Amino acid sequence: MVKKIIVIICLLMIINGPIFANIEERIKEIDSGNEIDDINMGTALPQNFISYDAYLSFAYLLTGGLAGMPSFGGAFQYERQITDTISAAGRLDYRMMRTDSSDPHVGMTAYSAEAHVRYYHDGENFFINGMLGYALFHYISTNSYNPVNEVFHFFKYGGKIGWRIDLGRPGGIFLEPSFGYYVAAGPYIDIEPSDGVFSGFFNMAFNAMIRGFFVGGPQVSLGLGYSF
Repeated sequence: MVKKIIVIICLLMIINGPIFANIEERIKEIDSGNEIDDINMGTALPQNFISYDAYLSFAYLLTGGLAGMPSFGGAFQYERQITDTISAAGRLDYRMMRTDSSDPHVGMTAYSAEAHVRYYHDGENFFINGMLGYALFHYISTNSYNPVNEVFHFFKYGGKIGWRIDLGRPGGIFLEPSFGYYVAAGPYIDIEPSDGVFSGFFNMAFNAMIRGFFVGGPQVSLGLGYSF
């Protein structure tokens, strides 16, 4: 009986020797990072992300409703994952607000094109975002005493932080909440040309609205998108 046990153990050692060696090799592959590459070859993670800023539209519709002024805002973004921690994105932003009456009519519209670079900490959902961009601001007023129809150009830059949250497995629908601050660099606009106190205050408030709402200022967004 003892001899049979010894023989069985010897056979098991002979049979399992290559298996143990193979396991050791796989552990070495995992430690060297090759295992991750093998997994990604079989189930590649998404590298393309398309999203729409749902919060921007909601905020503009709400603001316009409370102020009694038709308004709308929206932004489309395409992001390409370059490495596990670095990505690049392009974003097109549109913001509009106008009076509902035809006489006098006042309208303000901003178009922005932005380039973004993101760093994902440890390749996870949390990211830090840097932005450089250009904005065109169009202002029109049909006031009889001071009609205006002009276009102004701004350079913008800033940063924000956020999270890219998959609704299920990676690849498919995701949410992207983020917040930050953008700075708008451009001309000081004198909409009211007179030198009165009211005109000076109006011009100051008008420029603050452009830099703090239409082109720059605090940025809060909730992107809804699809990755593939």
